[in-house]
Amino acid sequence: MQCNVESKAAASLADIRLSGKRLFVFILGGVTFSEKRVAYQLSTQLQREVIIGGTSILTPNTFIEELEGLSEDFNEDDVI
Repeated sequence: MQCNVESKAAASLADIRLSGKRLFVFILGGVTFSEKRVAYQLSTQLQREVIIGGTSILTPNTFIEELEGLSEDFNEDDVI
């Protein structure tokens, strides 16, 4: 079943590549899976290839870890 889904997705992406210009989206700070899903949905709606990238791929766990890292770097003496 998994292979069949992947082949259908590859075939639909091949059709999209032929019909329009590429749209590149780069997100500073990381890309979430929901943003990747929206890029795929846009590619089918716009009939063009949407390529999304970023500085990292954020999962819920990595997002929480990065937030924890911000609180460790925060110093109340730096606040004016």
